[in-house]
Parts: sequence; structure tokens; C-alpha cells
Amino acid sequence: MEFLASIDNTLLLNIAVVATLICWGAWGITDKLALDAAPPLMVMFCLNLFAVPALVLAFGALFVLEPGQWINQPVLFWTGVAGVAYFIAMILYLVAMGMTDASFVLGITSGYPIILQFISTVFLKEPLVLARLLGSALVLAGILSISWSAKTGAEKLKLSPLLILLIVVTTLLWGIWGIFDKKALEAGSPLMAFAGKCLWDVLCLLALWVYLIFARKFPVPRTAGLWVPVSVSAVCLYLGAFAYLVGLQLATASYIVSITGCYPLVMYLLALVVLKERFNGLRLLGIILITLGGIVTHTTQML
Repeated sequence: MEFLASIDNTLLLNIAVVATLICWGAWGITDKLALDAAPPLMVMFCLNLFAVPALVLAFGALFVLEPGQWINQPVLFWTGVAGVAYFIAMILYLVAMGMTDASFVLGITSGYPIILQFISTVFLKEPLVLARLLGSALVLAGILSISWSAKTGAEKLKLSPLLILLIVVTTLLWGIWGIFDKKALEAGSPLMAFAGKCLWDVLCLLALWVYLIFARKFPVPRTAGLWVPVSVSAVCLYLGAFAYLVGLQLATASYIVSITGCYPLVMYLLALVVLKERFNGLRLLGIILITLGGIVTHTTQML
């Protein structure tokens, strides 16, 4: 991709990070609006429908921008492993959210960048940077603070061995997801990896479609209350995914996953403006902690 190659790497990396944060933050809001109109699995199915046009666009872009370059076997393998890991994690995440307080599940699973930083030292031979760990810990504390600010009264969490297992496995899968994406980029370009991701998303869509048929979950709701936010959510999700892959090629996996893990900050700020959610001291503390964590993590960009 000659256009991207002409941009300074540091500038391109920062653009990719900012674009990912904005897209994924907006995705969190639109996804929440879609969930008000349909059950989680149905929203996930509708969201994955957009993998089909995304796949067509990705292959078209490959043909025009990288002529003669197609998805090779290593890229296909690693994007497949990453896609399956993400798909399973999302299913487990949705099940866990249905078993207890959603804000608790969101807060705990957001610790996946810390998991990745340790795993990347083994599988990618990346250095373990203490400042980056500190940044991720601050972000996690901030997300937990904001998540708990949504609780009303002295609610008791309903924990069970199964719920704990679901949360642990989800966090681990999201932690190793970035490892697989980085391995794919060692064998191909961001556009090639993006095309591979879209291809596997389509296959996961077919699997989910079969399940929904047997579970008698059809027909898909045709209300604007579902399709408008789902459409915006899909655009944000896929644009963010491509920007994330561009950034991941230019920096270590531990840095990219950690810095893009700050996207809840954008989501919470948008929630205050778009959803008119209430503001309180815990939310302010959370926003400050996530911001500080992002700043600390950003200082490790070149490490």
C-alpha cells in the first residue's frame, strides 16, 4: 500500500491508534443501543452480517492496492486462530454477562492487556516493560471504577465456579488474541490480515446462523432501532480493526493492545454526551485513571 508507506511510521502509528480508539469507543455505544432492541446473540449475528461486504471490499482493495498479493497460508492460519479465539471469547463474555452484573464482567475482563504483556514475552520475545504494566493497571483500575459507578445500592454479586471460569477463559482468550494477530502480520500486510479476518468472520457467521436456526431464534427483527445502531457499530468495528492491524505492524503487540485497551475512555465520554448517562465522583476518578494509564503507556511506544 504505497499511500501508507509514504507516511512517517511514527505519525502513521499514532493515527492508527487514535483511529482505533475512536472507532472502538463509538462501537461500544452503538452496540449498547442495538442491545436495547434485540438479544445479545441476535445483535452479534446482525453485526457479523457486515463481514460479507467487508470481505468483498477487502479483496477488492487487495486486488487494486496490492496486485498479485493474496492471503497466504500463514496469514490464513493465524487470522483463523485469532478469529476463533475472539468468537469464542465473545460468546463466553455474553453468557457471563447474563449470569451476573454486566459492569463487573466488563471491568474484570478488561485486564486482558496485562495478560498479553506476559504472554508476548514468551511467544513474541517482546520485552516486559514495567511502565507499560503500570499503565495497563491504571487503565484497569479506571474501568473498574467507572463500571462500579453504575451500580445502585448494596448489590451482591452472584459468583459461581462456572462464572469465574467463564471470566478467566474470556480474559485469557482476549489476551492471546493479539498474539495471533501479530503472528499473522509477520507473514503478510495489514490489508491481507484484514481480509483474512473478514473471511473467518463470515465462517463464524455461518456457524452462528446454524445455531440460531436450531435454537429457533429467527426471524431477525427488522426495526430501525436495531439496524441503525448495528450498521454504525459494524462500520466502527471494521474500520477500527483495520486501523488496529496497521498499528500492530508498526509496534509491539504489548504496546498496541495496551494503548488501544484505553478505548473505554472514549466510550464513557460518548455515553455522557450521547446516552446522557449520569456523572459522579467514581466516573471522574475512572476517567482520570484511564487517562493517566494511557499517558504512561504512550511513553513506552518505542520500547
